[in-house]
Amino acid sequence: MAIHSLALSRLKPEQRHELEDRLWERQKHVCFICERPIDLELQRKVMEIDHIIPVAADGKDEENNFVLTHEACNRRKSSSDLRVARVLERFNRIEQEADDGTGQGANLGHVLKAYGGATKPLRMLIGKNSVRFSASGTDETEISEVPLCRERQQGVQQRVHRRASTPLELAAAPTAAVGAVNSWP
Repeated sequence: MAIHSLALSRLKPEQRHELEDRLWERQKHVCFICERPIDLELQRKVMEIDHIIPVAADGKDEENNFVLTHEACNRRKSSSDLRVARVLERFNRIEQEADDGTGQGANLGHVLKAYGGATKPLRMLIGKNSVRFSASGTDETEISEVPLCRERQQGVQQRVHRRASTPLELAAAPTAAVGAVNSWP
């Protein structure tokens, strides 16, 4: 049971059971955090109802802010917003899949692969004021160029902003961390 939920504490056992059933259906039978299956017959006593947005962060104490989680998943997230906990869990799975024993962890390529992006290599050249890029391995031969601005924080390039309407969008991309990148003056 979610901590500090007046709404949940007022439910009779059969009402709570019905709420669990509705949440289970709404979530398509998976835990909100890890997105793995919940078996109501097997796991009903070891799952929890919690707030997506914590009450302490002005989340509502009502059904549209409740979700079902595995007890273990909910304990790991501590008092975090469940939306953040779900994203972190997704990234942890990507990290585990990317682990090749080198200890380097996941990179942008692993994230894009996990979500079906980056099916063709993207070659780019980052210059002082623009980025030129072209997709390799396609029938498309177009070379695109977009202007950019860089925000520096403690000597590290934090963001490369897109100023033109193109399919290229870079975020938190330190030049040294982007594979297949060349620079020109």
